[in-house]
Amino acid sequence: MKASQNTAKRNANQTNANQRKANQRNSCMNAGLSHSSGEYRVTGHCRRNVHNKRTRLLCVSRRLRLLILTFMISAVSLICLSGFTNAGSKQDNLPERHKYYTDVYVDRDSTLWSIASQYITDDYSSMKAYLKEVREINGISGDTIYYGSRIIVPYYSGDLY
Repeated sequence: MKASQNTAKRNANQTNANQRKANQRNSCMNAGLSHSSGEYRVTGHCRRNVHNKRTRLLCVSRRLRLLILTFMISAVSLICLSGFTNAGSKQDNLPERHKYYTDVYVDRDSTLWSIASQYITDDYSSMKAYLKEVREINGISGDTIYYGSRIIVPYYSGDLY
């Protein structure tokens, strides 16, 4: 007799659970859910659909974070790899050059321009930039240099002295 009572109780509990689920679905539909293109849109109160919406938002948020992280890692990798390849190729192609200074005796026919054109190298962007550096080194404000004096001029060389 007890076995049949337990079975009856289980069946009653199962029936009650099924009725509660059906009532919840009906209350959600009555609360403002509309059916369009096979999906229910939540316009009212429905605990189950709110949970699904949260789950979808969390999933989208995680995917977005993963996508951003992947993009950042690939960008950093590309920058690092391109930097290493460029650095290696520049060192292999160009010999190492050093900057040196020498003093020049100013003759009667010497001008700042003629001395600069003698010592300028391709390391300078223009003659104007080179003349500016020569003036700064020697404290010259204009183009005037005096016979018998000495000026210091920079130059680049691949040789070690």
